[in-house]
Amino acid sequence: MMARSRQRQTGFSLVELMVALVIGLVLIYGAVRLLIDSRNTQRASDSSTSVQEVATYALAVLEPDLRLASYWGLTNRADLVTGNTASTASRSPLDALVVNNCGVNWSVDFTSYVQAADASYPLGCAAQGYLAGTDVLVVRHVSPETTTAQAGTLQVQSALMRGTLFADGVRPTGYAAAPVSVTHDVQVNAYYVATLANDVNGQPQWALRRQRLTTVAGAPTVVDEEVVRGVQDLQVQLGFDTSGDRAADVYVNPGSEPASATLVAVRLFLLVVSEQRDAGHADNTAYTLANHTHALYSDARHRTVVVKTLQLRNPAI
Repeated sequence: MMARSRQRQTGFSLVELMVALVIGLVLIYGAVRLLIDSRNTQRASDSSTSVQEVATYALAVLEPDLRLASYWGLTNRADLVTGNTASTASRSPLDALVVNNCGVNWSVDFTSYVQAADASYPLGCAAQGYLAGTDVLVVRHVSPETTTAQAGTLQVQSALMRGTLFADGVRPTGYAAAPVSVTHDVQVNAYYVATLANDVNGQPQWALRRQRLTTVAGAPTVVDEEVVRGVQDLQVQLGFDTSGDRAADVYVNPGSEPASATLVAVRLFLLVVSEQRDAGHADNTAYTLANHTHALYSDARHRTVVVKTLQLRNPAI
């Protein structure tokens, strides 16, 4: 009897085994579900973070450029810089030196220290996939740091209340050495949004790009370069002082500039998008940036709109 009783107590019954399997499956399912939820949460967090990082970087490029607009060294008076030539005038000899130029006197029209085009790309230099409906922003100034005269580079030699454009590497006649007069490189940037090739997963991609005046092989040259990926829209509004107090009284879309008013501020609108989809993300927002409204998106990608108003430090007065 004792031996038989011990034999009955060894092992598990079929019912016990099934209960154990069910419990194990439930625990495994819970662990897998927790892992999946954790990964989805991490993916959503990463997408949201990447969108914010792109927005921050784009503004970090645009903001200091706009703050410098109409800075010509020791003067902010473009009309006092010899060689400054409007785009409506005949092409200047200095502008004619520029390779891949973006338009007549595009590099030397200092009076137009900030320009914007509404939903169009008006430049002569070819864009790399310009996205229709987005704005173009052009900013002009000289470099914040002084430099030395260099042949083949567009530069401004400035003293108090006057300046001269030159590109031959020789300090213009009548200007004393630094610090009485100083040399700065001319900087012109035109920002636009471009459509890129789809990624490996077939997702459309966009980027903020710019046409930048620089020096290549000893000649002033406009180069096209990518600033940052993930910017799907750029819209611009221009702030004008109509009362003479150097504060913006009205903000308008490009092409609606008031007559006899001074440009003193720029308002930027950026739509930034994540690179990858987030399957659990639903976006029910109809984004509106200035005068451009987007249809609802159903691609499960994170988006955010960033708006920044910048006061110009050197408006023409």
